[in-house]
Amino acid sequence: MSIDPKTKALLGFARKSRRLALGELSVEQCIKNGQAKLVILAEDLTEKKKTIIERWCHDKGINFLVLSDKATYGQLFNTQPQGFISVTDTQMAKAIWNRNTAGGD
Repeated sequence: MSIDPKTKALLGFARKSRRLALGELSVEQCIKNGQAKLVILAEDLTEKKKTIIERWCHDKGINFLVLSDKATYGQLFNTQPQGFISVTDTQMAKAIWNRNTAGGD
């Protein structure tokens, strides 16, 4: 599964502007303290981890997506493979959500 170029650009901009959290612990913290506006999970996470994060997102009213795998996210951010991403900016989260759901163009 590949990430479209506009979504990649939005994620890159979110990272540069420090509106993005990477890694399981950082994303969990963002969800718990209400900073997460969108959570993006890797498709190759264990079902148990996906279920836990999805339940937390549902309980907090946070949208979540599965766009690609850990290796792709790691390459995108020039880091080790990443399974958890959180966007903390409302407008960026909305733009990414709209691009990757039925509301996208």
